[in-house]
Amino acid sequence: MMNKFQNLMESATPVEVIIDTGDDDSHYNSIRGIITNVGRDYIELLRAAYQDEKSRYGVGEVRVVIPIIRIAEINYYHNEHEKPKKE
Repeated sequence: MMNKFQNLMESATPVEVIIDTGDDDSHYNSIRGIITNVGRDYIELLRAAYQDEKSRYGVGEVRVVIPIIRIAEINYYHNEHEKPKKE
């Protein structure tokens, strides 16, 4: 699974990570962004800042660290018309 995360990170593919919050009511959160780092037990995601984060902290992007055990699902999007890179 880490190899897939590495491939998504290297290609800078936009992803949507569905996170299990651990509640008894089985609530989920989702974060959209680009994977910037893959560790043994976490991934680091770069996402756009919300309006209140922009005004309060003066940032344009936010890095989010997500434990792999909390990831319920990852949706990723690629351009079908883009030609694959030759290696």
